Amino acid sequence: MDAPIEIFAPHCRLRLVREDDAGFVVAARQDPGRSKFLHAVADDVEQQRAWILGSLERTAAGTEFYFVAEAPADGGLRPFGLVRLSEVTADSFVFGSWVTVPDSPVAVGIESYFASIDFGFGALGCGRYVAEVRHGNARAMAFHSRMKSRLTGVTDACEQYEQTLERYLAARRRYRRYVLGDELPPRRPGR
Repeated sequence: MDAPIEIFAPHCRLRLVREDDAGFVVAARQDPGRSKFLHAVADDVEQQRAWILGSLERTAAGTEFYFVAEAPADGGLRPFGLVRLSEVTADSFVFGSWVTVPDSPVAVGIESYFASIDFGFGALGCGRYVAEVRHGNARAMAFHSRMKSRLTGVTDACEQYEQTLERYLAARRRYRRYVLGDELPPRRPGR
């Protein structure tokens, strides 16, 4: 793979998940207050480590980018959240697996959203994304509504939202304090 991917936001940064993040991923995704709207994962660090290796292969292929959101804490950087862009094609990606741990700084959640979506629209050159929100996840539904994402479908398990680059840029301007700079990142080579 090319140089490591790091995406910076005002109060946090995103970096690609690593094998040694497996314990954090399991803990974050199994927190009872946060995990009820995520796909279940086994309480098995070795199984998660194997899944991460597969994710990194998909990253090398350009079809998935699974990020850890880190912020300053205790004199260094500490992981506070996760976000994933998957099913990446030339024109679109799926936004999901977005979770922060209970003691995360308040800005990590929204900044990790904007930083990852900037990456998808800017560095990957996509024109739209899709997000699936499980029924009952009122906070996520309200968030996608505030971002002017369009509800495009409802299944037995979730509501499906679509966001275009144009609508996203309008939302990004309204929430400017959570992003670095006025421009999206440049397109990655080969995209």
